[in-house]
Amino acid sequence: MTIPANCPSFLSTDSWSLDFVSGNAVSHGTSNKNGDWGGGTAEGQAVLTTSDGTARYAGHLTEWGGGGQNSPDGTKQTEGGFTLTFNGSGSAGSLSIHTDGHSTTNNSGTPTANHQNVTLTCT
Repeated sequence: MTIPANCPSFLSTDSWSLDFVSGNAVSHGTSNKNGDWGGGTAEGQAVLTTSDGTARYAGHLTEWGGGGQNSPDGTKQTEGGFTLTFNGSGSAGSLSIHTDGHSTTNNSGTPTANHQNVTLTCT
């Protein structure tokens, strides 16, 4: 991920975490003789905190993840994906994070797609 020059330096020089402080979540799954599929979505208020425990940004976080495979023993085609979006504000201004990814394998277990995108914006 590229950190824009106008973003606070701690984003690239310190470890940080993004944690829900309140919100809602739902998960779902199904299985049958053809395979298994499932996923989950969570949304709510969140805080981005640096390694010393300082809350730097507070805002709204949405996460989604899901996947499946097309055989009951897991040896056939698989697919998985996720998205995460955070929009927060703090003493340094506003911060937006968006990331998404997707991966698949074919019936032989060979990866056929694998990508991740990350966008970080500071204002």
